[in-house]
Amino acid sequence: MAANSTDPTTGRPMFIENQAVQVGADLDTVSRYASENGNRVALTTAERQAFKYGREGLECWDKDEKREYLWTGGAFRRRSLLTSQVQVQQGFTSPINRLEKDADGWVTVTYQVTRDAFSGIGQQLGTLPAGFRPSLDVPAAGSATSGAPPGLCTVLIQSNGAMVLYATGNGNRTFYVTARYFAP
Repeated sequence: MAANSTDPTTGRPMFIENQAVQVGADLDTVSRYASENGNRVALTTAERQAFKYGREGLECWDKDEKREYLWTGGAFRRRSLLTSQVQVQQGFTSPINRLEKDADGWVTVTYQVTRDAFSGIGQQLGTLPAGFRPSLDVPAAGSATSGAPPGLCTVLIQSNGAMVLYATGNGNRTFYVTARYFAP
């Protein structure tokens, strides 16, 4: 299967459908055609910025930025509509604190907190702002470093916005949490 011509409007290769795949076909052209005619493409930032044959609703995963984009209004635009931060609970510090909510209602939490005097299970790490809260409680896996013992921890993201930590150990502890859930 080789491209027979190119559509002057879209720049897409055109193929004759009733011909068999030819030995020695340019599989790069066929692959590129399939990816550009699918609903999702994966491009580097430079490729995304130079891309000119988009159509409404085409999704793009930016391989450099590790973010989703959506083709709308003649260009790729970030899918994330809302951004915010977790309200850090007193006694904790947070060098990494990011909330994103996309157009479909999916929230991504990326959170790191440290506490010098961690004393056990059930401590509240922070509070999510309205609009980023799940309708039901969501458990999220995390990791605990520093102090003893390092390992896994669980954070319960509650419908009232509270992020409650379930981990063992005490002393100077750092916790990392990444979660993705639906928030209507």
